Amino acid sequence: MILFIFDKMWKFALSSLILSVVVGTVVYFVTRETPRKMTPLMHELAVSASRRVAQDLPRARDVNGVLLIVAGRGQRDEEVQFRDMVTDQITATSKYRVRTWKDVTGQLEQSLLGRFLTETGLAPGEAPTTIERADKVLRRLEAANAVSDVDGVLLVDVVDFTEGPSQDGLGARVEVEAKLWGMKASKVLAESGRVVEAVESALDLRYVRYSISQTTLLGRFFLWFALSALLPWGGIGLVRLVVRKRRNDLNVAMLALFTVLSLALFWVLVLALGTGGGSLVALLLVAGVMGYYHYDACDYIGRRLL
Repeated sequence: MILFIFDKMWKFALSSLILSVVVGTVVYFVTRETPRKMTPLMHELAVSASRRVAQDLPRARDVNGVLLIVAGRGQRDEEVQFRDMVTDQITATSKYRVRTWKDVTGQLEQSLLGRFLTETGLAPGEAPTTIERADKVLRRLEAANAVSDVDGVLLVDVVDFTEGPSQDGLGARVEVEAKLWGMKASKVLAESGRVVEAVESALDLRYVRYSISQTTLLGRFFLWFALSALLPWGGIGLVRLVVRKRRNDLNVAMLALFTVLSLALFWVLVLALGTGGGSLVALLLVAGVMGYYHYDACDYIGRRLL
């Protein structure tokens, strides 16, 4: 009897534990707040700006390791993502041995002296946001032998990061500048030119592409399909004229014209001016399908409606 009760209680406890884990996991994934992502247009500007900053970053003879500080104007999710993007791009260039504030605090946590400096406030918990403050903190940590592989400060200032006045991409702007401070010389050794990526015109290809992509894909596909399918019938006068000539070169040129027009419509309406490998594959498939369709339609017109 006791064994029976114990067995039932064990099964009940195990089932309750499994149920609690499952329910807790579901609740966590359903109710958690996920960070906002940049719009495709802002992501395109951000990628371009971060790459240019990393490429334009000057080298200095007396600086080998730098504390990288990417200072921004706000704490929105999108701006935090951009600062992380800039950090990754600069680190990937290998122009300097890059240390972030997270690296510095992690190094402090590994020693008793470092923990003491942090707890007493001699090493600030938050990352410094100016060159002067970063230099002062690094010298203090260096004197305490808490940091030894940093001899410069690289400040990347995110001057502007906005989606535009109407938040629709028109007027979107990402503006960044960088300064390199040498601790040995105690001065700014180099400055990169201000990097600006902006959408200043409604005719900007990036804005046009983004605007098209914001409409429903299904609607754009059906619009393309309707326009493409109607090309031979809308140009039935041209088809009749060419067919009467009975010249293969003219027939081929006409089919090529219809197919190219169909591809252009597909590239604009469906692919939203996309230029990746997937877009190329899609265009090749559409070229084959619509080339056959236009041949069949023109042949029908030539045989039945001439």
